[in-house]
Amino acid sequence: MSEVKEMKNEQYELTQIFSLADAAWSAELSRLFKKNAGDVRYKKEGQGTPGTLLNSLFIAREAARAQWEQTTFGSKFNPPLTR
Repeated sequence: MSEVKEMKNEQYELTQIFSLADAAWSAELSRLFKKNAGDVRYKKEGQGTPGTLLNSLFIAREAARAQWEQTTFGSKFNPPLTR
């Protein structure tokens, strides 16, 4: 397999991982915040408090996002989380 094709496969797999992590976090936001979930996801409250399922899912999502961005764009597009 060519190097380019391997890179595209890795990007695809990381996209799938990020999508699943985002879906799991979004589902928990919806369960907890009902109609307000769409707004809460952009606030500190959407990260959950340490030790909660919401926080664990948020951390997993952010790790998946960072890995996807690093592989897809390189380190210059992977700033630390500032929310």
